[in-house]
Amino acid sequence: MLFHFFFIVTSLLLISKFPSYSFKKIVIQRKATIFLLFGIVLFFGLLLIYPFNVISISAIIYLGMLPISFFHYQKLKKQNEDHNYKDEDDDLEDIL
Repeated sequence: MLFHFFFIVTSLLLISKFPSYSFKKIVIQRKATIFLLFGIVLFFGLLLIYPFNVISISAIIYLGMLPISFFHYQKLKKQNEDHNYKDEDDDLEDIL
């Protein structure tokens, strides 16, 4: 029963507007590309063999990253607000 709650909470957090890392703008060096591809193949291979274990570990990692991403987002938001106070003549914009 506990794992049902665990997966429901994780699924709701995945579609929420809670700030989390998306890795959309990540830049991979050419030398590290082979290791990234190997990691992706390994992840999906393990997902085929041990689906529940891999999904559980991935969810735990995701839940562990939430506080880190939240505090990083707050830090960036504060820096942006400080920057806006310095540039009072500039138009205010929403920065995501």
